[in-house]
Amino acid sequence: MIIKNDIKYLFIGQILPEKNNVYEENLLCEMYKQIDDSLTVLSINKAIRDKNITNELGQITIDILPTKRKLIIDDFYRIFKTISYVKKWCINNKNYQKKIIILNTPTDIEIGLLYLKNRFNLTIVNLIIDTALGNFQKKGFRSFYFYYFYKIGESLARYMSGALALSSDVFSYLNLDKNPCMLTKIGHNEKENFLTLSEKKHIRKRIVYTGTLISYDGIQELLDAVTLLPEDKYELHIYGTGPLLDLVKEYQSKYENIIYYGYLKNKEIKSVLSQADILLNIRISNFYTDIFGFPSKLIEYILSGTPIVSTNFKTLPGEISEFLYITKDVTPKSIADQILKLEKLDFNFINENSKLAYDHVLNNYKYEDIVKEIIMFVNSI
Repeated sequence: MIIKNDIKYLFIGQILPEKNNVYEENLLCEMYKQIDDSLTVLSINKAIRDKNITNELGQITIDILPTKRKLIIDDFYRIFKTISYVKKWCINNKNYQKKIIILNTPTDIEIGLLYLKNRFNLTIVNLIIDTALGNFQKKGFRSFYFYYFYKIGESLARYMSGALALSSDVFSYLNLDKNPCMLTKIGHNEKENFLTLSEKKHIRKRIVYTGTLISYDGIQELLDAVTLLPEDKYELHIYGTGPLLDLVKEYQSKYENIIYYGYLKNKEIKSVLSQADILLNIRISNFYTDIFGFPSKLIEYILSGTPIVSTNFKTLPGEISEFLYITKDVTPKSIADQILKLEKLDFNFINENSKLAYDHVLNNYKYEDIVKEIIMFVNSI
């Protein structure tokens, strides 16, 4: 369904072919369904090193912005390359309205776009779902440089045409209140209700965590929580990679019921989630997670039908929290206590709650609706 045929769209994001870019993959596939060949996609992911990598997502060809991978030099190089690429795209589409959606606020790309914004009458909208600032400690020149470089990118968002975000706090944090702004969602592409629930028969209850192994996702806390549980009744399965990988491996070497499975492709994750007894969604409160912290995996968790033990973080929507088993606080004891409480609940009650959660997300978090709203918003600017 083509919404408007006098508009060309450019999506600039971190989409990395053959990797777990679940949000962007779903978003772009739905965009292509709705606006067809009016969509061009540019990946600015610096992790793309292989020039022969498959740069297609279904019927969508993904252009790749080159990188030098050298501190400071790379940033100026990519400003120049952004200007060159977008200028060519504008010239090729000179008879159309030109709308650009850029994922988050990458400084080098924004500078290039702002250089061209008025010259080609560009509508540029930041789709802000995360921040890089929480990953830097401002210790050492490299970390210090990246922190302030990305900080500049966040300040440039106010000079764009508009913004989309998962939380209204993002708009006030970035001083975007005077710009056109709209809330959006993480969603799904499921077509029908196929949920089937059955009681697991594992010897030990299988607790599963998938995602980035990083401090604000409560890796230390969930590891410690499992050490408080009876070892013969519970085991923790961890899938993912990240800065705290060594910590996870250390716990695995000490505790027989903590098992690290490494990085898992998204197409294999669904089976892991549905076979689990309990899923963990821990989020540690800090300045950045309180603004940006809605984990996209939570939608996948709910659609698995498996009960979810979660902390009550600030950006957790109330309509979703009622289906989760919320811990009293973020301490290991509180997490362990909530896991033990699940043992005492009736299986039929847990199943009914899982079905209600599934139906709510299935009906209210469709990418078909989310993308339609995004495109209508961008077109309105």
